[in-house]
Amino acid sequence: MKPIYVKMSAFGSYAEEVTVDFSSLDHGIFLITGDTGAGKTTIFDAICYALYDQTSGGKRDGEMMRSQFASDDVRTYVEFKFSYKGDTYTVTRYPKQERISKRRNKDGEYTKTIDQAGVELIMPDGMPYRGKIKEINQKIVDIIGLDANQFTQIAMIAQGEFLKLLLAPSKERKEIFAKIFNTRIYARIEEELKELVKGINTKLEDNRRDIVRETENIYCIPGCISEDVWAQTPRFSESNPDELLSVIRQIIDEARQKENEINAKLTDSQNRLNQLLTELKQAEDTNRLFDNLSQLLGRKELLDSKKDEMEGIRIKIDAAKRAAIVEPKELACQSKQKELSECNQRIINIREWLESNRHTLQERKRESELKEAEYKEKNPILASAVGRINELLPKFEQLEELNCQLEQCRKNKDSAQKSYDLINEGISKDEKLQDELSQDQAKYKAAAEDLLALSQSVERLAERKNSLDNLLAAIQTMKKLKSAYEYSVAQYKEAQANAAGKAEYYDSVYKKFIEGQAGILAHELRDGCPCPVCGSTSHPKPASLTETGISQQELEMAKKAGEDAGKELEKKREAMHLAGQHYEKQKAIAELEGKRSIGAEFDADSTSIEEIKTALHDCLLRLDEEADKKKRAEAAKKAYDDNELRLMKLKERLEKYRLDKEKAAQLLKDAEIKLTELAAQIKNLQDSLIYDTREAATRELAATRQQMQQLEQAMTTSARSYRMLLEETNKMQGNLKAEEATAGRLTQELIHLKEEFENEISRQGFADLIAYRSSILSAAQISQLEAAYRQFREELISIESSISHYMDLTKGKERIKTDLLEEKKRELEAEAKKLDDMAKSVYGIRSRNEAILIKLQELYDNRQKLKKEYSVISRLEATATGKAGPKRINFQTYIQRRYFNSILYEANKRLYIMSNGQFILKCREIEDLANQGEVGLDLDVYSLVNDQSRDVKTLSGGESFMAALAMALGMSDVIQNTAGRVHIDTMFIDEGFGSLSDEARMQAIKILQGLSEGKRLVGIISHVTELKAQIGTKLVVTKSSKGSQVKWEVME
Repeated sequence: MKPIYVKMSAFGSYAEEVTVDFSSLDHGIFLITGDTGAGKTTIFDAICYALYDQTSGGKRDGEMMRSQFASDDVRTYVEFKFSYKGDTYTVTRYPKQERISKRRNKDGEYTKTIDQAGVELIMPDGMPYRGKIKEINQKIVDIIGLDANQFTQIAMIAQGEFLKLLLAPSKERKEIFAKIFNTRIYARIEEELKELVKGINTKLEDNRRDIVRETENIYCIPGCISEDVWAQTPRFSESNPDELLSVIRQIIDEARQKENEINAKLTDSQNRLNQLLTELKQAEDTNRLFDNLSQLLGRKELLDSKKDEMEGIRIKIDAAKRAAIVEPKELACQSKQKELSECNQRIINIREWLESNRHTLQERKRESELKEAEYKEKNPILASAVGRINELLPKFEQLEELNCQLEQCRKNKDSAQKSYDLINEGISKDEKLQDELSQDQAKYKAAAEDLLALSQSVERLAERKNSLDNLLAAIQTMKKLKSAYEYSVAQYKEAQANAAGKAEYYDSVYKKFIEGQAGILAHELRDGCPCPVCGSTSHPKPASLTETGISQQELEMAKKAGEDAGKELEKKREAMHLAGQHYEKQKAIAELEGKRSIGAEFDADSTSIEEIKTALHDCLLRLDEEADKKKRAEAAKKAYDDNELRLMKLKERLEKYRLDKEKAAQLLKDAEIKLTELAAQIKNLQDSLIYDTREAATRELAATRQQMQQLEQAMTTSARSYRMLLEETNKMQGNLKAEEATAGRLTQELIHLKEEFENEISRQGFADLIAYRSSILSAAQISQLEAAYRQFREELISIESSISHYMDLTKGKERIKTDLLEEKKRELEAEAKKLDDMAKSVYGIRSRNEAILIKLQELYDNRQKLKKEYSVISRLEATATGKAGPKRINFQTYIQRRYFNSILYEANKRLYIMSNGQFILKCREIEDLANQGEVGLDLDVYSLVNDQSRDVKTLSGGESFMAALAMALGMSDVIQNTAGRVHIDTMFIDEGFGSLSDEARMQAIKILQGLSEGKRLVGIISHVTELKAQIGTKLVVTKSSKGSQVKWEVME
């Protein structure tokens, strides 16, 4: 991943939209430099926030990063464009932000509104990735291949994060590795193994309870040999379950033997019972034959008594069948007789009708002629009256229209009069209001004329108040920086005195050491032997051997103490210089603010904070006073403007009133003229009408038309009545002739049918009509009688056959008594039931015990499997949780140690160079770990000089930074390798170089340059002055009262 640009708006110390363009940097090292608080780290925060919705230190969210310098209407956001594996992505993230609404509420005030947080990810194809915030965040993690924790350990090491991993105890280091390398899966494996062990223990306990429950359900046959043995046998055996199962098998065998004995007795009893049942059945069968024969003989005797009755039924059936042949002839006669009677009755009815309507027909003819004559006489007169009335009706409508116009004209006159009066009243009120407002305007105008001067005064006082606020803050900061500077001067002087003492001490020690060496050398001189220093063989004045000689080790210690004191002095000098710069810079700011707000004679050092607070208080009082005056002047100005507007509207309204008054007067005059004209027209029209009202004329017209309708209707009705009666009379005369002819024909047919009927009676053997009719039966009756006769004959034949059969079966036999056999049967059945109940009881006990034995065998087999499984899983659990070893190193820690050693391997490649081969880092050996607490990832420093290990916390500040940097780089290598070969081509480092010596710093820079040679981009935030000269590409961050700005500086 390489950054292309990051754009910040109202973010941190950046008030406006600021863009940091990285596109011109392909690889190499660049420095981000600037004053404290200028916003250097904010650039890293912006990148981390855009990618992961959190800052690089992880302590602030997007809402907290809202710039205090930004205007309320400026939206806070970060836009980060980067490339990854040749593709380009753009992330824009907005935090939740409260701002002033652009619209007023119903009260005319601006309210606060909230813009919700959001994020947008533009993919390489230029299209946005669709999804919610959580889904887009995960997509970014998927693209880069690292989460926020891994990213801040690999690509962006935040301020203060260097030593976090280096000095963390083993427990915290485990938590860090668990997040970065996702080793919690191994902790979950440990938990799973614990749960498995717990589960197997639970199953073993459940198995034990099941065995006890099953064995408690074992029953012995009362009185059996094994009953006492079972009573003394324990219900559960862990060590020897076969003994328990053997006793149960013995109980089952005894039950089976007892069951066989009972079954043998039961078989013998059932055989004797079956033999008796056979004898009893044979006796019952013989007795049943005699019973059936007796019943059949009784039934035959009953049937024989009904023979005469059945013969009468047969004769009756025969006569009914013959009568059924005659019956159709009789029915034909009856039908024909009925037709003739009906025809004769119709003839009588017609003759009676003709006679009764002969006179009526004559009357209707006469009445029809009279109605027609009346209609011809009266109808023309009535039609003439209708025409006259129709000519008058439109005049009534005209009269009604004129009356309506008259009423509307009166209303118009009243309305015009009312409008005229209201206009006069409105003119009077508005003229009065106009006079009152004109009087008020003079008063408001005088008060409003001071508004401009007051506004300028308030603005000047507000500027002075802001200037005094800034001055107070600047003086307070300056005082603090002055105290810090004075403290650093004291520290420098103390370090200076200490360094001078150490140097003086070293000089004295060195002098003594030289003297001691000369004495030792002189003590070894021999006459004639050359001096190893000057080569002379003569030694006239050899140096004396002193008793207080200084050793080489003491000299080295004094030298090191002097050098350390010199380094400390240099650090104190640099701190004093930096504090002095900060103090002088802040003093210049305070002087500038003071001269702007107090005057040219302002002196920051001699001015107290209380004096500024007093001036600020006086300024606030004057500002409040002037603001109050301004508020009153503004109210007067507003009242004056409002009144001017009202006066202008009053003038316009009065002018409109005058025009409306003229119109109303004209309307009133027109209405009076119109009323006079309408009254004259109405009087002339009323004189020409013969009816008082339209309703009277309409009623007369309706009455006349009704008379005409009645005359016409009477004529039509009379004519129609005569015509209909005449037509009906003609029809009835024709019907009479037809019915008389039909009656003659039917009479002849009836005579013929009667002859055939009488002849058929004789042919069927009936003596007369009475004999025939007494024999008539319905078909259902005949069918019923035939069925009864047929049933009688069939039953008689069947019974006679059965009697013959049973006579043959009982021939030579007698009835048998069964009382003794039944008694013997009951005795044998009771004996068999008792034996069967005993057999069932013993069988139930045996079968239940056998089922329990099978269940127990299964339970013990399962128990053996569970014990084997427990043996394996418990050993695994003890190993995974560290219980098996003396140092209790669990599975997760073991895996983390592998990662840790890989990190240290990569780190030591660089640390060896930075420390000039002095020391490397080493994971503490398992045998050297403590026996209590969280251990396993303890870190030691191994000295390559003296072959000794010591705790990493004993490193000095510079050594700690080198070790931490090496670890960070090593972790970056390992994480990239273990995270699917992720490509992070950029690394940011925040602070830490100030603690290094010149040589160590050069080595660290060389290491980082080695990274950048592989097309990696490395960004460093630092205040160290020497880095500015060592690193040619710099991003300079400057701050002001309006927010921070950035610019690139590149050395040629």
